Amino acid sequence: MDESTDFGPPPGPPPILSAEEIIHLASQGHLSVSLPPALEQACAALFTVASEEFFIKSTDEKKKMYPAQKGEELGYVNIEGEKEFLTLRHVSQPTTDSPLTPSFPPFYTHTHTLLSRILTSLSLGLSLSPTTFSPLLPPSTLPLHFSTAYPSFTRLFTYLPNPNSISSAPHRDLGLLTLCVGDGPGLQVWAYDEERGAWDWRDTVGPTVLVGSALRMLTGGRVREGIHRVVGTSNVRRSVSFSHSLLFPLP
Repeated sequence: MDESTDFGPPPGPPPILSAEEIIHLASQGHLSVSLPPALEQACAALFTVASEEFFIKSTDEKKKMYPAQKGEELGYVNIEGEKEFLTLRHVSQPTTDSPLTPSFPPFYTHTHTLLSRILTSLSLGLSLSPTTFSPLLPPSTLPLHFSTAYPSFTRLFTYLPNPNSISSAPHRDLGLLTLCVGDGPGLQVWAYDEERGAWDWRDTVGPTVLVGSALRMLTGGRVREGIHRVVGTSNVRRSVSFSHSLLFPLP
């Protein structure tokens, strides 16, 4: 090998998932993951501010701060006696400064990075180019205003104690990948039990990534959608999810 041979840099960071994890995500539609330190810190900060400075406000205050728009895809929604949640897509708010404003952008950026790297690993596992999905993704910087917002969104939940109930019926997400992080049990995935040879509901362990319908479509059905639900527990449950969606203008 000639010393003058020019070797270019690698096309990107090394795969973040092992071969076994790629197979599990593609065949089951879900995967438990460890958060990188920066994302773990950003997630903890967002949880703290949301629980201590936002969700403790009155319902009227929360609705005024984040008025619901586009149905349930932006703003604050309260389902009496069951849950309340806040959907975020951009930094600025129409009425007043929010306590969430400093902590939301870092969470968005670090989650975007993690899910983009998972998409790269999955691409390699499917024998695709590592940049297959890159042109389809929104930027990693959170937009300032609704007029420039992307379909990707973050949703903060507070579930009230409601044991032996279904807080969120079984469903699949529409985007590419979704990251779900909760402070306790409640999220369940439809999983295949190899010992029993059957599909059944299984409690998730730690942060979980779910495959969305868009990714299944784009891969020609080579990955399974992550069907999931939320069951009620005897404690208040808080969670945050980030839906990594295709880049296209909001309707």
